[in-house]
Amino acid sequence: MGGSKPIPAGAAERGGHHNRVVVFIDGAGRRCRGAHRERPHLRERSAAHRAGRIRPAFIQLPAFVAALLGLGLNYAAYESEIYRGALEAVPTGQLDAARTLGFSERQILVLVRAPQAFRLALAPMTNDFVALLKDSSLVSVITVVELTKETSIFAANIGSWVVPGIMCAAIYLAMSLPLARLARRIERRLRLA
Repeated sequence: MGGSKPIPAGAAERGGHHNRVVVFIDGAGRRCRGAHRERPHLRERSAAHRAGRIRPAFIQLPAFVAALLGLGLNYAAYESEIYRGALEAVPTGQLDAARTLGFSERQILVLVRAPQAFRLALAPMTNDFVALLKDSSLVSVITVVELTKETSIFAANIGSWVVPGIMCAAIYLAMSLPLARLARRIERRLRLA
């Protein structure tokens, strides 16, 4: 606790640029995470720590970058599985027919496999993008102020959740409905083609 500075009251709500998300690993291999102003402090230190034989490894990122990386990597894993499944779902007979016609592997991917895989991946891909939009509210945990956090601050100021909650839900709905409509329109076009 000696050299660390406490976070001033209300800094997390304001989303100040000094807030950082720190992930560090202590000597026992435990991952710790928290919003700290400068450097992390360890509440407990093992005997190896005190003797100086083990030093904690940590990565310090701005809160927005940590949020972007966290959501991006999480949804990249889901999206890659959707694309892999869609590419594997294309019947092998179609691929064999394209090879018989003398298509190169690149032509098979671009002209045969990708269009069919896109049609299969469109619905789950749209679902994931809408879920990503909704999951963006999770970044308020690491001091990033976004729509849900602003709603909670506003609701605390006026003393009621009814109006701010309805407004927040309407904004999320207004952002996700156009994406769903666009996906539905693309699905109809692909069905007709």
